[in-house]
Amino acid sequence: MLKVLKDFWQEEEGLGTLEIVLILVVILAMAVIFKSQIAAFFNNLMSQLKDSTDSLERINSDFESP
Repeated sequence: MLKVLKDFWQEEEGLGTLEIVLILVVILAMAVIFKSQIAAFFNNLMSQLKDSTDSLERINSDFESP
């Protein structure tokens, strides 16, 4: 039984999976901790994108009108 546990402890095949799971846990924890900052960043980004689009549409309409 002790040999089985020792062999299991030294086995490294599942190490890649464990690393991926730990990385995902850290990313999810960061997302939960910084949720409001992330939301504010994306809202600001979308607002700037909308403003840029509106500006381009106004410029385009100025060129189209006689």
